[in-house]
Amino acid sequence: MMARGFSLCVLFISLLITACGLTVGIDRDHIPSVTAMDTKPIETGLKVYSDDLLQLAYPKSWLTLDEVFNRTSSRIQNKEFGARIILTITNNSPNSYGDKYTAWCDVMDKSLTEGYSRDESMASAYMILKNYPQYKVSETMMTVNGKDAVEKIYRRPRGEPWYQVRDVWIFGSGKSIILSCYSHSDDYEENFRIFQDILNSIEIKE
Repeated sequence: MMARGFSLCVLFISLLITACGLTVGIDRDHIPSVTAMDTKPIETGLKVYSDDLLQLAYPKSWLTLDEVFNRTSSRIQNKEFGARIILTITNNSPNSYGDKYTAWCDVMDKSLTEGYSRDESMASAYMILKNYPQYKVSETMMTVNGKDAVEKIYRRPRGEPWYQVRDVWIFGSGKSIILSCYSHSDDYEENFRIFQDILNSIEIKE
C-alpha cells in the first residue's frame, strides 16, 4: 500500500515537472504584446486648457468668456497690466445680488520690458489703485510648481459692488504668467479654494 502511494507521488511530481518544462519552452516570439496602462490618474470634473505657453485645469462647470458670449476665441490686451489675456473663465453660480457669474479668472502673459525689473513691471499694473482712497495691496513671495512667484491680494471696484482680487505673478524666462482671480468679497472665501486649485494646476512650457 505504501509502495503504491509512493508511486503515485512520483508520477504526480513527474507530470508537474513536465508541465513546467512545457511552460518554459513557450516560443516568446508568439506571446501577444501588452500595452502598458497609463497610470496617470483620470481627472474628473475638470476641463483642461493647453497652448504653447501653458496648461491648466479648471472646474467642468466653468465657462470661457468666449463660450459665455458664443463667439470665436480672441486674445485681447489688458491695458492696466500691459499684458495679453490668454484665457478668461467664469463660474455659473448665482449669488444673493442676482449676479449669474460670481467668480472670474484671467490668465495673462506679459513680456518683461528690457531695462525694467520684475517689481517695476508689476508696479505699473496697479497704478489705477491710487484712484481709490485707502487702497492696500498685500504681497507674498511664493513658488508655483518650482517657479518664483508673487501673490498680490487687494480690493477694487468693477462696477458695483467691490471685488476681492488675487493676482499671482509667475516668473518665467523673459516673461510672466499672471493668474488674476476675483469675486464679490462675500463669496471670496468660498471661491478661494477653486482659485488655488487652478493655480496649482498651472504648468508653464519653456
